[in-house]
Amino acid sequence: MRKILYIFLPLLLVVLIAAVYLVQKSQVIKAEMVWGSGRDADRHYILNKEFEEIKSNAEQINMMKDSTYVNINYVVIYEENKWFQNQKKALKLIRFERPLPEVKLKSADTMYYKLVDESVHDVNEKHSVFIRLYEKYENNHNLFGLEPLPIVIPRVNSVQEARTWIQANEPGFMKLLPSTVVETDLLNEWTNDHYEPATEYSTQSPEDLTVQKIVENGK
Repeated sequence: MRKILYIFLPLLLVVLIAAVYLVQKSQVIKAEMVWGSGRDADRHYILNKEFEEIKSNAEQINMMKDSTYVNINYVVIYEENKWFQNQKKALKLIRFERPLPEVKLKSADTMYYKLVDESVHDVNEKHSVFIRLYEKYENNHNLFGLEPLPIVIPRVNSVQEARTWIQANEPGFMKLLPSTVVETDLLNEWTNDHYEPATEYSTQSPEDLTVQKIVENGK
């Protein structure tokens, strides 16, 4: 019996180590803009764009009480099992708030975006999340909402490092949304960081685009 145990226990240890390794390797980090939340008895969840449930907790749900404001939005960073994609668990919530703008431009029934901020958020020792924050405007320059667009990247120490990695590996993410004007403060930051926006601009969002041009052209 003792001899069997000597053989079986090391084998069991190897199996357990392999199981832990496989579980760790099966977990992937994702980040998405929050589209809603809910609770049901002791169950709390955040909803992504596809209205898939991401398991959360009461503290995270309570944090989002102001999420219906047009000048506030959230990004959820979560862990998902790549084999069982219905198993999602929220790791972190990132809150974004912008001041409500004063409307001083000519009235126009049009839609456009402003790219107003970029940020990096640490997830763990291997991952960071880079987020570009857009303001969306509709109906006579009224702020319609915030659209923070995230991408998970290898761990970086700064926004500059994040831009460099994304431009080299995921350049499609850097392309601006249609009818996007880059805010002056962010343009100055790009200049100070010696960042060349090689993949941002397109015919839909050219480098010289302004809100006035959007209104005049009826875009």
